[in-house]
Amino acid sequence: MLGRWDVLRDYYRGKMEQLKYMVKLPLGKDLAGRILAKPVIGHDQVLLEEGTRLEPAQLESLEKTGIRELFLESDSGMEVVLEGHPGPLEAEALELVSSYQETLDLVLAIQDSVKNDDKIEIGSCQRLVEYFSRKLGSKRSHLLELLSRKTPYNYLLSHSLNVSILAMLLGRRQGVADLEVTSLGLAGILHDLGMVKVKQVWDKEEKITQAEFFQVMRHPIYSADIIGRLHGVPGQVGVISYQHHERLDGSGYPRGLGRARIHKLSRIFMVADAYEASSSERRHKDTRHKFYSISELINLAGTQFDREAVRALVTELSLFPPGSYIRLSNGRVARVIDTNPERADRPMVEILPDTDGHRKREWVDLSDAKELKIVEVLQCNV
Repeated sequence: MLGRWDVLRDYYRGKMEQLKYMVKLPLGKDLAGRILAKPVIGHDQVLLEEGTRLEPAQLESLEKTGIRELFLESDSGMEVVLEGHPGPLEAEALELVSSYQETLDLVLAIQDSVKNDDKIEIGSCQRLVEYFSRKLGSKRSHLLELLSRKTPYNYLLSHSLNVSILAMLLGRRQGVADLEVTSLGLAGILHDLGMVKVKQVWDKEEKITQAEFFQVMRHPIYSADIIGRLHGVPGQVGVISYQHHERLDGSGYPRGLGRARIHKLSRIFMVADAYEASSSERRHKDTRHKFYSISELINLAGTQFDREAVRALVTELSLFPPGSYIRLSNGRVARVIDTNPERADRPMVEILPDTDGHRKREWVDLSDAKELKIVEVLQCNV
């Protein structure tokens, strides 16, 4: 069994694929449109997260804070090795990232098939779901990192795949059978296909009206109908897709089902779906810190959401999920890189370096560093 520092080593090998190639350039207006390869830290704050596509107003704001250089993604082939990087990238980590990309492309193809009333080929979908299911144990830390990444795809694509992976993690944590874990994964890929039927409403630039939202509320019905016509898909997948917006207290939709009428897998799935939707960036909704999304689900556990499913979510992601930026009691800013299933409040973190380079990057397991405490959850300030 891998120790926690072995997991940390694996994380940084996987991290190199995320960064790919980057170059350090002086701050200037000509950088508008470029993508950050490393977060921008200034005055012990996260000013901009990695993956941000720079806008002129952001560059102007950074200049006022005294930032002089930025690490940007580059296609020039200039590879940068991070401080303390332990060695070459594992082939399996590359395979995981490649499979994530392949699945996003597959979800897009399935959505297009629904839109054009074409036949949906489900075999590749099942193969990829089974692949991720097999990786839930040995590559859990890499999967959690993938869930925290920003992708260039639209919300529905990344949401579907992220819910698929997270629902399988929660199902495994709750001890459901392997075939049921696979059903949770397939439901993640397929559960929002009905949104294609209300695409004209979903794609609106302006905020949707109440009448339009009632149209959107029918998407679980459309999804279940589409899935019901697919050959070889377990019946549980259609049930989960139909019920994923129901709530235990009867306040959900499309039918307002109560606790006793909601399938046990739907209870797991709705927690994964609600968390991912709440913490993701999407149109008409400000990005919400993952800490607050988890806190809200904890508050609703036992009423709207299944208590055991919420407990499984907290165990898997901790109170501070991977990708969260936090401030420690020593004043340093850190990024959560892995969770501690035994202590939800003591994750493994990467303490970020100062902009001026006086304080170097460090990696700390907070379950061992008892002198350090998390004192603040940080949002980006620019």
